[in-house]
Amino acid sequence: MKKKMLALFLSAVMAVSMTACGSDTSATTESSAASTEAASTEATAETTDEASAETSTEVVNEEPHGQLIIGDITETSGDYTPYWSNAASDYTVFKTVAGQPQTVRMDRDGKYEYNTDIVESYEEVENEDGTMTWTFKIKDGLKWSNGDDMTARDFALTPMLWGSKVATVDLQATNGVTTCDKFEGFAEYNSGESKAFKGVHLDEENNSFSITIAAEWLPYYYGKALVSMYPTYMNGWLPEDVELIETEEGLTFSDNFTAEYISETVERERWTPTACSGPYVLTSYDKSNYAYTMDINPNYVGDQGKQPSIQTVIYKTVTQDTMMDQLKTGGVDLLVQLTDANEINAGLDMVEAGTHDYISYDRNGYGQLIFKCDRGPTQFVEVRQAIAYLLDRNEFTRTFTGGHGTVVNGPYGTAQWMVEEAEDQIDTLNSYSYSPEKAIEVLEQGGWTLNANGEEYKEGDGLRYKDVDGELMPLKLKWCSSENNSVSDLLVTMLQQNPDVAAAGMEIEQSVVTFNELLTNYYDQKENDFNMFNMAEGFSVPYDVKLQYVMPDENGDWGYNYNHIADEQLTQLAADMNTVEEGDDETYLNTWFSFIQRWNELLPNLPLYSNEYLDVFDTKVKNWDRDEIWGVEMALIYASVEE
Repeated sequence: MKKKMLALFLSAVMAVSMTACGSDTSATTESSAASTEAASTEATAETTDEASAETSTEVVNEEPHGQLIIGDITETSGDYTPYWSNAASDYTVFKTVAGQPQTVRMDRDGKYEYNTDIVESYEEVENEDGTMTWTFKIKDGLKWSNGDDMTARDFALTPMLWGSKVATVDLQATNGVTTCDKFEGFAEYNSGESKAFKGVHLDEENNSFSITIAAEWLPYYYGKALVSMYPTYMNGWLPEDVELIETEEGLTFSDNFTAEYISETVERERWTPTACSGPYVLTSYDKSNYAYTMDINPNYVGDQGKQPSIQTVIYKTVTQDTMMDQLKTGGVDLLVQLTDANEINAGLDMVEAGTHDYISYDRNGYGQLIFKCDRGPTQFVEVRQAIAYLLDRNEFTRTFTGGHGTVVNGPYGTAQWMVEEAEDQIDTLNSYSYSPEKAIEVLEQGGWTLNANGEEYKEGDGLRYKDVDGELMPLKLKWCSSENNSVSDLLVTMLQQNPDVAAAGMEIEQSVVTFNELLTNYYDQKENDFNMFNMAEGFSVPYDVKLQYVMPDENGDWGYNYNHIADEQLTQLAADMNTVEEGDDETYLNTWFSFIQRWNELLPNLPLYSNEYLDVFDTKVKNWDRDEIWGVEMALIYASVEE
């Protein structure tokens, strides 16, 4: 069976890839053993006095040297953290400089394990009320890149800061809640109802912290992934007199923790970090070239003893029209995640010439059209289905990937183990094969039977209309796409300008913007009436989509449901998926497919393709090994360059 993975981040579709909608699913926190004992008087516990373990192979570390320039077609923004946005390129940098080390790591085979690099001991407690508490004792001697001590307090800060109302509401770091939304007492803490976070405790004297997971999230198929925590640099993000205070009700901040008081330090650290915890330190961002520069972190704890050897890494945005020339002439040393057939072939030509090498790996995600399901024509499922029937996705995939991809009919990627195990079930999904006749049929079933005068629609009447609450709604879609995007260009040819689209009574109006502007529109951070976008999702671990399909609250807030699709059955299936006992693969697989099946009927997005990725690089780059789970941030630790 393949490794179990997944979550989501967004990229500009040329080969787009965010962690969606949703952002980072790991979290950080600390707590005392005393509070753990208080949580349950008759709890069962699994403990280890020493979480240390010997590596199976000898680690060889090199003296740092050389430089590596990595090109990514997804536009960077300089906003490297995932709390305000979640473009895949920025998130890669975050994981490289700040998303490590974590209390629970994933090994090269996709298995979760306690991180013996930083965890001295751990304890698991099943509480009588159905919650579960993990306590971690952090090793002494860990350092931030600037030499400051890294302690349990820094791990506890992650959920305390990014899960707070001050951060998520007042400072609009809305994506921060995913670091701790499954913790006991999250709703009360995040809303400001409680100043203390019930599920987080800190014992600074013993350099330990604890996290209690709410009963509603248990059991959890991905197990200890719930408590995979990375540290946040307290001395950088907050003024020095803001404190974390341990109470019986949970961890809390001192009274000076207000948006007004911390906003200046938060804004500074957001763009120019003063200390980093990962294998590299972010030293600068070049706005004109969309390029991050990172240098080795001399205090990085290492990954199972392995330290990076490439002294300087530049991670920059490249454009499709020049990136292959840049690779050929040395403007970049490595291009990540090539998907376009022309680019793949050009890269393989360089490989054949002996100047370059490559690796390939299946995509843990998919390219897609994303619909807003609460505005304009796309609020109606028949319109979304009609668009599916009006795009020849088989031909689209062949043209775009050059044979390195396949059509998918749900939110899954070819790298996922579920796809292999449920192959026969997946074959039963509606494939929405190209059929202008079927498109017209579903439109008529959906009430799109009128012309501009409100009379019965006849061939040649132009746009179709539907009576919506006594007003005529035209079948006109507002499409937001990003510039310099080969997927967008192909969609113009095969969908927007397809004569069958006009013949069906539909019009698609395209607006071309930068990728960062597209994200702003997609997240509704700026008022707009767009109801269709083309991007892609790269799933990461764990595959937890519960928050992506929640129903709106009483105030009409959709949370992380950026599709704005309101379907109670889909909401329940998304919630049920991971509430399966760890190791019960059969139940998980059946629940997953039920979710996929309902999603396939509703089409909140239209899947375009899942494909094979290629990383192509100069032969001076050695030991480059990665896939979509073992990402760039891990590959950099093990790779090297020849000078």
